Amino acid sequence: MNTEKSVTQSDSAVPEPSLSYDEIAARMRQALDTIDSLIPAISMTMETTVPYIRQRVGVSPEVIALAAVAAETSPSLQSLMDLPDTRDMLAMERALRPVFAFMNLVNESLRLSLDFRRAKSGAEAMNVYAAAKRLAAGQGHPEAAYHVDTIKAAMPKGKGRRRKPKAEPPPATPEPQ
Repeated sequence: MNTEKSVTQSDSAVPEPSLSYDEIAARMRQALDTIDSLIPAISMTMETTVPYIRQRVGVSPEVIALAAVAAETSPSLQSLMDLPDTRDMLAMERALRPVFAFMNLVNESLRLSLDFRRAKSGAEAMNVYAAAKRLAAGQGHPEAAYHVDTIKAAMPKGKGRRRKPKAEPPPATPEPQ
């Protein structure tokens, strides 16, 4: 009886998706289009520019709710706040802020998946490049030199840490006598 386990394609660490990555991307884009169509539109005026919004977004929903109560119960403050819009904003905040947080988690998960796979394949690619360089330096592997040249041509130029050339000592000048 053979007790050795053979590694087959199905034992791979990356499961075979039932959909192609292009199909997965198309479905994700469709879902994002649906989400985008559900986001309430805003009407921005000249005074509600992005910097204006960024400066005032720090007011917490709790402070806004308390100010709404104050405006609602004090006749002298009622004209300072659009109460129906404020109540609507608070309802929107309660309902959609958790969705936004979840979307950020999904975003980070997708980024990590992409980066992990790229890092793994990148490390393997550099191993192949290093092995091809060793083979090309030896005899009997002419195809390795071709692969080294093609990989090297695709590698970025001018990036990374460069070694500083050792400064040559200045030529000795004879001392005047």
